Amino acid sequence: MKYDSILERKFHEQFSDLVYHENNLKHYPITFYDLEGTPFKASPDFYCKKRNIVIELKGSQLNTNKTKLKCTQKIQYQLNRFGSKEEKYYRLKNGFNQSIFKQGIVNRSIRSSNYQYQFLLVFTDDTKLSTQSKNKMKAEKIDWCFANEWQEYEFNKH
Repeated sequence: MKYDSILERKFHEQFSDLVYHENNLKHYPITFYDLEGTPFKASPDFYCKKRNIVIELKGSQLNTNKTKLKCTQKIQYQLNRFGSKEEKYYRLKNGFNQSIFKQGIVNRSIRSSNYQYQFLLVFTDDTKLSTQSKNKMKAEKIDWCFANEWQEYEFNKH
């Protein structure tokens, strides 16, 4: 099986009952829109049949870029200023997929549409999250937990 990251492979080894697909877009046949109205697609990393949950796995704190354009601009600025040697890092640090606001939009949209699955953002256990980040995720109404907690996670009724 081909994974997008080592992180996903290790998580799947730990929780082998989860379904991992290289193309999870079939789980989200929804078009989402950022705060400027720019459309985007999203796909989860894993699916838990037993609990009917789709999981987005993260190994680092999310960024606070509010729009897809802002993320692209920040990445481009860093590439222009520092070169492409650290491009993967810039994309991880400022990419739209790593945005609290993007994850919030996906979480709230799925919940409000009575989508067939529940969405859960799961951080690896070694992820360091600041109090500010936790508060922003709460404000964005994101259901999240650490990897060792997801199986017992109780969804909030925001």
